Amino acid sequence: MDSSSWADLLELTLEPLRTGNIALHDLNDNLFLTGEYALGIITYEELIQLEQQGSDLEWKLVTMPTHPAEPDLSHHYVLDGMWAIPASSTESDAAWELIRFFMSDQTAKWSYRSVYGFSSLTAYTSMGQSTSDIEAFYKLRPAYRTSPVPSTIFELLNEAIEQAITGNASAEQALAEIAKKEIQ
Repeated sequence: MDSSSWADLLELTLEPLRTGNIALHDLNDNLFLTGEYALGIITYEELIQLEQQGSDLEWKLVTMPTHPAEPDLSHHYVLDGMWAIPASSTESDAAWELIRFFMSDQTAKWSYRSVYGFSSLTAYTSMGQSTSDIEAFYKLRPAYRTSPVPSTIFELLNEAIEQAITGNASAEQALAEIAKKEIQ
C-alpha cells in the first residue's frame, strides 16, 4: 500500500471515532457496560463488573472475529502467566512438584475463577449462578505468530489517530509524522 492508501484507510477510521460511533474507552468509562453501545470488547475485569452491576442489560459473550481461512485461531489470546524451570536449576524435581500442584484439580477447585480469569482446566469453569455462557473463552486456539510490526508503531499510530481526531493534523500529516519518528 502506498502512503495515500494508508491515509485513506486512516481517514475511514477517523470519522466513526470523531462522531462517537466507535469509541475507545478505559475501564471506568466503557459505554457498553452502561448499555449505551451495542457491542464491546471487554476484559475479564469488565465481565465481572457487568455481572455484578445487576442491570437489565441483555448480553452474550462471543469470540473476537477470526479469519475465514483459520476460523479456530485467534490473535486475541492472552496467557496471563507461565511457569518455567531454568535448565540450570538445582531443584528441578521440587519445581516440577510445584507446577503439578498449581495445575492440579485441587488448586483449580480453589481458584477456578479468580481475579486473574478462568482456569485452564475447563472441568472447573462455570459462571456460577450467572446465565452467561463462557464457551467463547475456550472456543479458539491461540495463533502463534508474532507481528512483523514493532510495538512502537502501534504507539505512534495511537498518537497519530488522536492528533487527527482532535483536528491537530490531517490523516496524511499524522502518517507522515509516524514515518519521520520511525526513521529516527
